[in-house]
Amino acid sequence: MENKGVSITTNPIFIYVTVLFMTTGCNLLPNKNEVILIPTDNNGGYQLKEYNLNRGESSDSIIIFGSVNSIISKKPLPASFVKWGCLTEITDGSGNFKISISRNIDVPLRLSASSMLYQEIITREINIKDYDSLRIDFHLDLSRKSFPDCN
Repeated sequence: MENKGVSITTNPIFIYVTVLFMTTGCNLLPNKNEVILIPTDNNGGYQLKEYNLNRGESSDSIIIFGSVNSIISKKPLPASFVKWGCLTEITDGSGNFKISISRNIDVPLRLSASSMLYQEIITREINIKDYDSLRIDFHLDLSRKSFPDCN
């Protein structure tokens, strides 16, 4: 009896899987330039890096610095607001900010970042007791709110 099976090279499933792997296989590898964000309650997020610069000696204040950027365009957002309580810092033309706060605070440290036409991001509670400085880079997503036509 003669075998009338389908050859592996003409099998449609084999061809489909091969083409699928060849077209998307490289996209499954991690991108080294990809930014991994701490998620928030919207599509934006932030990155947090702690620094202990004074090994052993702790100062009375901590420096918090970083940037505010668009998650879509990856460009900085100048004139954005970074807030902690009543303290507000406005980012410079490159989207950078710098805040100095007392280390001896009893209030949880949660920063927020906002910019016109973008959604606000609020960080999780950050423990600052062990660090001399923090870098926080915010990545904001466009707002879903509709704005009135002012014309």
